[in-house]
Amino acid sequence: MKLLLTTVRGLEEVASLEARRGGLRLVSVVEPSLLIAEGDAETALRLRTIDSVSEVLCSARAELHTPKSLRSVLRECFREAREKGLASELRMKAWVRVRGVSRRMLELIAAREAERVLKVEASPRARSIVRIYLCADGVLLVARQINAEPLHLRHYYIFKHPHALNPLLAAAIPILAPAESMYDPCCGSGTIPIEYSLAIRDAEVLCSDVSTEYIRGVRVNASKAGVCVDAFIANLFRCPLRGDIELLAADPPRGGGIANAYRYLRAVLRLAAARASKAVIVTPYKQAALLAAERAKLKLVRDVATFQGGRRVHLLLLEVS
Repeated sequence: MKLLLTTVRGLEEVASLEARRGGLRLVSVVEPSLLIAEGDAETALRLRTIDSVSEVLCSARAELHTPKSLRSVLRECFREAREKGLASELRMKAWVRVRGVSRRMLELIAAREAERVLKVEASPRARSIVRIYLCADGVLLVARQINAEPLHLRHYYIFKHPHALNPLLAAAIPILAPAESMYDPCCGSGTIPIEYSLAIRDAEVLCSDVSTEYIRGVRVNASKAGVCVDAFIANLFRCPLRGDIELLAADPPRGGGIANAYRYLRAVLRLAAARASKAVIVTPYKQAALLAAERAKLKLVRDVATFQGGRRVHLLLLEVS
């Protein structure tokens, strides 16, 4: 089956690596955050860095981006998809990467052509979703979404943190830096340690936070996820960790401006230099993190520029120099 996989912009390479490890054959990255792969849909739904999985119904090139041209291309696409057994009601969701065409216009044209060709009703409340992408190179992709809800909505996320890390970003960490032992010294609701435990089941996973409430929340979420995470209360600036671990992974607090964020980054990276052989830091303050890393004698190995809540952030893989 030809599949369309979506992820967070910037995670395409990491998601591609996970897809190949999972047994899918990667065909191409057609747009930022869009991957085309071939394989089993159930396998794709188990990928941790993917937000949606859709079956590609058809693809065609729209030479002109006028309503008439788009209508003609979509009509042919739906004719190809006629035998796919689509539902009686469909919801159209469009994404446009070219100028001069609005998302709303493309959705209306697609809804009209689906009613004419497939004899199905387009409804904004329908559960069956058809994804339509008009890519920058003029390629029009039409795909039927397989997952009922976004895959980043994890079932274990019961106790919620006000500034939780996107689980897709957390799931990228064990792919970037697999290790036998991992520690998160400012874990919040536990997204990083839980995603790490789900990816590497035999890893020793430790995490701590200064808040008693958050540690209780980590234990609730970890129990729901079915993983073993050793969560304890500790102050980052007086961390009681005595033994060494292989990886320190953290999304340090960002509130209070750059000066306060740098204070946390420096504490996290000092701890990484003292207790770990490598670290992964999630931060919007790349230059501040690199300055703190230089002072802690850590060198940059990899920088994955991506997005969290619409804001650019960096996943920085660092090693002891």
